[in-house]
Amino acid sequence: MHLDELVRLAYSHHQQGRLDLAEILCAEVIAAIPDHVDTHYLLGVLAFQSQRFELAVETFQQVTHLAPDSRASWVYLGCAFNELGKPIEAAAVFQKAIQRFPSLSEAYFNLGRSLSQLERFDEAAAALEHVLQLAPDDAETLSLLVNQCQHAGLWDRCNQLIPRVLDIVNHCDPDRISNPHRLIEPSSFVAIGWPTSMESQWRCSRSWSNVKFPIDCNPYPHTARTAAKIRLGYVSADFRQHVMGTHLVELFEMHDRERFEVFGYSIGPDDRSPVRQRIETAFDHFFDLHTTSTNDIAQNIHEDQIDILVDLQGHTSMSRPGIYAKKPAPIQVTYLGFPCTMGCDFIDYILVDEYVAPEESQRYFTEKIVQLPGCYQVNDRNLERANWKTSRKECGLPETSFVFCSFNNVFKITRPIFEIWMRILASVDQSVLWLPQFSPCATNNLKSEAVKCGIDPSRLVFAPVLPLVKHCVRHGLADLFLDTFPYNAHGTAALSLRCQVPIVTLSGETMASRVAGSLLREVGLSELIANDVGIYELLAVKLATDRDYFRTVQSKLKTGLESTDLFDGQAFARKAERAYELMMERQLNKQEPQGFQVQRDGSVRWLHANQNLDSPC
Repeated sequence: MHLDELVRLAYSHHQQGRLDLAEILCAEVIAAIPDHVDTHYLLGVLAFQSQRFELAVETFQQVTHLAPDSRASWVYLGCAFNELGKPIEAAAVFQKAIQRFPSLSEAYFNLGRSLSQLERFDEAAAALEHVLQLAPDDAETLSLLVNQCQHAGLWDRCNQLIPRVLDIVNHCDPDRISNPHRLIEPSSFVAIGWPTSMESQWRCSRSWSNVKFPIDCNPYPHTARTAAKIRLGYVSADFRQHVMGTHLVELFEMHDRERFEVFGYSIGPDDRSPVRQRIETAFDHFFDLHTTSTNDIAQNIHEDQIDILVDLQGHTSMSRPGIYAKKPAPIQVTYLGFPCTMGCDFIDYILVDEYVAPEESQRYFTEKIVQLPGCYQVNDRNLERANWKTSRKECGLPETSFVFCSFNNVFKITRPIFEIWMRILASVDQSVLWLPQFSPCATNNLKSEAVKCGIDPSRLVFAPVLPLVKHCVRHGLADLFLDTFPYNAHGTAALSLRCQVPIVTLSGETMASRVAGSLLREVGLSELIANDVGIYELLAVKLATDRDYFRTVQSKLKTGLESTDLFDGQAFARKAERAYELMMERQLNKQEPQGFQVQRDGSVRWLHANQNLDSPC
């Protein structure tokens, strides 16, 4: 066969999804013509699509050398660097591409992503503004730009853009949308600095999943297993020094090995941290699949005969929903990583609790909700603390004044909540607000906003980044944690309670806005959950000015911490295992998934099966 025909056939195989055959033909062409540009390009695409990003970098570096005017090659090269966790190299590639092709919107878009990873949020926003100039209706760019503006504290621009995002989501038909440029990224939407509804979040996730991750038409077949142990698999990109890794590790360690065989599938980078080492040891079988293709990961999981596969990412950074689209396990569950529905038809259950996802919210989840007793958030009782001491003076805090804190990420801080915080400071003489050290842009913008509210910016104290073990010690110097809204503190809220620093929170409709409330309920402080901003503000001021009330709350928190199993990964493992066994029981009985609530004594209450609808409208 003539070489040109081989190339055409290789491209044809690629278009039809026969990637292995396409790669074989490409190898034949390269053997005959080592510098055949089109074939090298296709090889790079094949490597990228199969998540062999190191090979993709090597290949596209060669293509950009052979054919420097190949726009797509520059974009693929930068994206491959991004996937390898090398945003500096990726940004350099995209900047070269922009110099060569000033109107290449894909380069600006991905430059924005790279700069975001480098926490240069104002620069990322500027890059994405270029994309909007070139493609004003690109919804994904719009949502990502909002997210960068939130990280940079550019609230005026957020207020201009967010109504456009909401309009796109609220007027879409999730099951009919086909234009990928009209999709809003769910992780950005859930984190948007504006109150949203369960319905709008459902629409966003459902639209995204239908277009980006359609269910595989030929899922893996499953036969009923009768093995003595349930094979349980967990998939995450955060098996490392990360809030997810530190929260989950004791759960993995404490699973009952008489009843469960536990597998860990890592799809993220290995940071070689002590947490990573502990996680690897916690599993019976652990696999580093960071550079493995989605299809091969699904195949590995299927070959391992996993009974219940638990996704710990949802629609967050480095997630791979395509794994679950092939149904490598007969039961698939999502948990903790994404406080919202995934909107997928191939995820059977979501682990929640009755506060973050009440029974009536089932209609806004494509998964069946499984309510665990108490709070759904697992925590590690063995959280390490540094043998280290510090003081308010060393941290730049007043030694006798009231110290409010909010150690949330800056993207969770919105102008309305910040203005409430400034009113609280105005009501409590000499008090300060202790925040994490943000990017220079965000820090300066927050100080400017404080001035607009009539507050001396010196009353904002910014804490430099410390290792978690030291921050646990430092956090306890604060008096009261002021929560964010509409995206609450989650892991940070649990840490605050553990450090015996009470929280005032504001609960809304969505799951992301109810997590801190769930934690407070579990330690017996439901009275610190506000349902409107007025009560939130009054609670904070009362706690700071009424010392008797504050001491009562502190005492209740201490008592609650002594009586709760919130910080006991072993206790949580027993709750989760009960849920897993009920899922397995239904599967073995050939029953469809159904929502249920696990009681504290291990009994079950089945939720209404007919509440899970194709559309809530």
